[in-house]
Amino acid sequence: MVVVFFRGCVSEANHSSIVFPVTGNIYPAWAYYTTIKIGKPPTPFKLFVDSGSYITWVKCHGHCENCDRPPRRLYRPPKDSTVQCQDPLCAAILRNKPNCIIPTGPCEYRNGYGDESSTQGYLVKDVFQLQLMNGSVIDFPMVFGCGYKEIGHFSGDGIIGLSRNQASLVSQIHSQGLIQEVTGHCFSKRGGGFLFLGDDLVPHSGISWTPIIENDNKEYRSGPVDLLFDGSRTQVRQLQFTFDSGSISTYLNKQAYRNTLDMINRALKVKPLTSANPERWLPICWRRRNQKPISSLNDIRHYFKPLSLRFTNEQNVKLDLPVQAYLILVKGKVCLGIQNGDFLGPENENLIGAISMQDKLVIYDNVNRRIGWASRAVKELHLSLFPSQNQRVEDRPDIVLRIFHIKLSEFVSDIKMDSYFDKVFEISLQETTYFIRCYNVCYYCPDEPSCHLDNLDIFESEEVLSSVRTNSRSCMDTNVWASHGCRPDN
Repeated sequence: MVVVFFRGCVSEANHSSIVFPVTGNIYPAWAYYTTIKIGKPPTPFKLFVDSGSYITWVKCHGHCENCDRPPRRLYRPPKDSTVQCQDPLCAAILRNKPNCIIPTGPCEYRNGYGDESSTQGYLVKDVFQLQLMNGSVIDFPMVFGCGYKEIGHFSGDGIIGLSRNQASLVSQIHSQGLIQEVTGHCFSKRGGGFLFLGDDLVPHSGISWTPIIENDNKEYRSGPVDLLFDGSRTQVRQLQFTFDSGSISTYLNKQAYRNTLDMINRALKVKPLTSANPERWLPICWRRRNQKPISSLNDIRHYFKPLSLRFTNEQNVKLDLPVQAYLILVKGKVCLGIQNGDFLGPENENLIGAISMQDKLVIYDNVNRRIGWASRAVKELHLSLFPSQNQRVEDRPDIVLRIFHIKLSEFVSDIKMDSYFDKVFEISLQETTYFIRCYNVCYYCPDEPSCHLDNLDIFESEEVLSSVRTNSRSCMDTNVWASHGCRPDN
């Protein structure tokens, strides 16, 4: 006898899309992450969500230099997984300039980032365990980087690259006909959110769209853009911007940055705020003149003016930046989340970072070569992905049905691999002997399996229930999933 318990939620969208929960925030995490299971058996890795990066890579075991992860958390590539230098994806990652001294040798790469950090490694191929929104779970053969050397700070276990390069995650999955070449995300200002691959979550209306400008780096770039300050035109005009979720801050070229900072400071002259010491990565900060700590952006939002980026190639297309989209609350003061983009280089001086994408559904549509965003659609999509705060999963038949199919698929897979089972124990009841093994699943907390024996009406005997509770390693509290951080908005 196998006792199976299902708990979780998925989207009511159609097939051919993949949704990943996102964790992290602007501060203090300085990043948004998602978790992907890699290899066999599947091992979870926490990857930095980066729409500005063309390569997905994971910190590797064996030769990893300067890695800030213990060996048990480093990825171990299987034998014969190395991608050869002559592979077409090697050319894509190396921007069609592979240095193949030995064509059958490993494809070595080195990738630099705007903060002057870099990673070095070689390409491997291994399976990414992906769950489609129709409930099916697939082992997708993915080419990605095995990073063995890092310069600078990289939190998490690596980076998930989502740019327009054919080696990015979305491009590789699309090449196998599983999804449309569309990706997007919603980062909550309260932390967390979701990332999606495929076009099922793209609303049919209410999206502001701007065309992608072709560029050699295959970045999500658009323009021209004029900056509005409190709704009025400024001298900051005709800029091209790159949308980059891998950057926390938004960047402006040197002159545009100076003009914007001057406008903000002029508006603050008669306000009870004064300059404060800089914080990590944030050179411009303010505090109250009376030294009283600022506890919320709502306390000082009326001192700052809203900004907007008006895309002049389309009519009435603006990306609105309220104060929460360019200010960061840090240690009792507020810091400017807009920085001087000069050090990013002439090709990337103007960049829209994660801070300015908060509470927006941001869509990168490679099919129609456009970038879109919407604020009002986020709540609707969240309701379709997860139960609302006052709903139970049982109140959503669409979610219950999808959970059943997902868990049944996982259950069969785990039976084949003999995974996630407690010991077999024996119960004698009314001269009948039962052999019971408890199968443990918790949709949101794969690392902390739970039997969830609440609301079980399949057992009429408290003796059976008591024995299961005694013999199972799982947590039995009906609120266990909440206490373990398994709520969908976490």
